[in-house]
Amino acid sequence: MPRQPKKKVGIGKTEGETMRAALNDIKNNGLSVKAAALRYKIPRTTLRRYVNKFENVEPENIQAGLTPNYTVNRIFTLEEEFQLCKYLQVCAKLHHGLTPRNVKKLAFELATANRKRVPRSWTENKMAGKHWLTQFLRRNPLSIRSAEATSLGRAMGFNKAVVQKFFNNLKEVLEKFKFRSDKIYNVDETALTTVQETGKVIATKEQKQVGQITSAERGTLITMCGAINANGNNIPPLLIFPRKYLKDHMLKGAPNGTIGAATPSGWMTTEIFVQWLKHFILYSHPTQEFPVLLLMDNHISHISIEAIKLARENNVCLLTLPPHTSHKLQPLDRTVYGPLKSYYNSACQSWLTNNPGKRITIYDISEILGQVYNLAFSTSNCVSGFKATGIFPFNENIFIDDDFLASTVTDMPPPVPVRTETIDDAIAGTSNESATDVEIAHTFCSEDRTPPNTIISPEMLRPLPKSQITEKKHIRKKKTTQILTSTPVYNELEATSKNKSRKKSLKKAPQAKRKVNLADTESSICDNIKIKDSIDISSDSTTDDQNLDLTDSDEIDWIDEAQPSTTEDLGNIDVGSFIVVKFATKKQVKFCVGRVTAIDIKYGEYCVSFLRKRKAYTFYYPDVPDQTNIPHEDVVMHLPPPC
Repeated sequence: MPRQPKKKVGIGKTEGETMRAALNDIKNNGLSVKAAALRYKIPRTTLRRYVNKFENVEPENIQAGLTPNYTVNRIFTLEEEFQLCKYLQVCAKLHHGLTPRNVKKLAFELATANRKRVPRSWTENKMAGKHWLTQFLRRNPLSIRSAEATSLGRAMGFNKAVVQKFFNNLKEVLEKFKFRSDKIYNVDETALTTVQETGKVIATKEQKQVGQITSAERGTLITMCGAINANGNNIPPLLIFPRKYLKDHMLKGAPNGTIGAATPSGWMTTEIFVQWLKHFILYSHPTQEFPVLLLMDNHISHISIEAIKLARENNVCLLTLPPHTSHKLQPLDRTVYGPLKSYYNSACQSWLTNNPGKRITIYDISEILGQVYNLAFSTSNCVSGFKATGIFPFNENIFIDDDFLASTVTDMPPPVPVRTETIDDAIAGTSNESATDVEIAHTFCSEDRTPPNTIISPEMLRPLPKSQITEKKHIRKKKTTQILTSTPVYNELEATSKNKSRKKSLKKAPQAKRKVNLADTESSICDNIKIKDSIDISSDSTTDDQNLDLTDSDEIDWIDEAQPSTTEDLGNIDVGSFIVVKFATKKQVKFCVGRVTAIDIKYGEYCVSFLRKRKAYTFYYPDVPDQTNIPHEDVVMHLPPPC
């Protein structure tokens, strides 16, 4: 069945007043049906049907429509469809638009809630039909669109207060420095990859899966930093390659004047942005008489003391955009980088076609970019970007209220101040208690008297999205639009940078370990030895599940710095005694805790069962006993028996 069925010629073409005049001539002037049909050019059968229908009614008193009515089987009235249309439009502006399937489900729920007569297929599928959706979209200013992914940060960040603050800063610098159109610039980065996005191709109707050649599954990223001004000109770009060193052949075929840089990640850094800023000053020619305004985002690589100091010394005014608003306030994002990606993808596909069997590498991107750069960075695109954002010509009312609807989903009401109740308030509340009860009862009564035939709107079934009020535990200072080259902002950033550098130097400063004399601390450490569970050291049974807890308040540095004790310091070591034993490796000496299980007096050795360390000063016996013979010279400390 076609989406637009052909109407039969002549049906529904007669005006209501024409039909009324024909009925009047037939009834009052004695004109025949055939003659009236010829005079008013109405089909004779149609006219006869209306004559029989209103035989006993005067033409002046006819209240029903005199034209064919094709809305008999319409499920929703015009008012109900209008409400549903407005609801869908608001949801789309809130960035929570409904899919066609969800719209059909909502239509069925509305029809059921309003007790409408629906087709059997609606009841079986729990949703409206495809034909209804097609006709509904045709009757209303709606269409099915591919939604653009918008992050929650952008939806929240683009609000009226933030945008107004940006335009206030822009107005301030425009009035102060009187910038010309050729002195207002915008800079931003974009990514160029070796794997292009594939487009639509012509293929066989029956073929469901169509392939398109790309260089790899995932490409290598190269950052391009471009700048344009409100007069339609541009600054030669900067290409950042994911390499340690930059080679001259990497820029082969790039646009004239292009400079290059290399970083391990291929992203913009603070040092490279300072390098680009020098390149920008060389081409923009800022002077004290004609300074330059540079608009950019709040990326961390853009905001550095070196860059701001360089801009202040060369008459460049730096103004940052609010966070998460570049999709609306950045001229490059609005009208330049979109066409650039389209041209770039097409050029990559042509390169693969002309070089079958070869892959696009990072050394080919400069040449491909050189073919499409002038097409995207055209004068019309650059001028349109500044005009669409309201930057030049200056228009702070470029965005209407509907543009900020997405931010209302997460808007929070202002906090209500908590008012302490006084004695007078308590007395007044007691005296008005009965009046309040009457008001509440009246409210319930009024709700009960609501007529049962009230139209249930879509908002009643599916309320508009609204986030819940949540308490933020960690509140971090958010970035905002700033005039970076202004003296107060520069001094604040300089103080913050110095504070960070000081903290960083203190954090990296090496801390010497505290050396503790073993002889002075042996008695204090032994006093702090505790056993969580009692251990029978006289028995030969294993104690694998027991924990030896050494609860000294300091770190265990005293073991690393321990020195062998003399025989007099060790005292009498018997079977069951806990001792500390040293083990010498090639680079260091390690110390372990163990329990003496046997003594060989002939060779002066101890058979020791060693413990494992679980955490600070807590030891346990392993599942497989770790026993070995230790000479008397390797014993460092004799621990007292646990109590």
